[in-house]
Amino acid sequence: MKKTHRKLAREKAVFAIYQWLLLNASLEELELFLASNPTLVKDEEARLYAQQIIQIVIGNFAGYRLEICRYLKKGWTFERLSYLEQAILLCALAELKDLSIDKKIAVNEAVELAKQYCDEGSYRFINGILKNIE
Repeated sequence: MKKTHRKLAREKAVFAIYQWLLLNASLEELELFLASNPTLVKDEEARLYAQQIIQIVIGNFAGYRLEICRYLKKGWTFERLSYLEQAILLCALAELKDLSIDKKIAVNEAVELAKQYCDEGSYRFINGILKNIE
């Protein structure tokens, strides 16, 4: 099945934010990462959507982090989450809060990414946090 432009953009944005969290990659490095994907080079709409998610996450990181922390179990911290879980949650928040993506779609897409790339139970955890976010 061919990925829609938003699905591809979302996935690449998650991996870019992962790099930003893990390696402290610069915005320029993240732009180069997006530019290295042949599909995104051909699909400007997808590339622009991925860039938009990335810029929103970086610009709102502190607030998004606090929002996620509000719904973590007692004793858990944001830093205890894997970088990939953090990236998925942050990108989903950007879509929910600033891009006005329907909550059901944003949560479902985040859960699908977690199922594909995270530990076995991560998708349930991500689903639980995102469903609580207003």
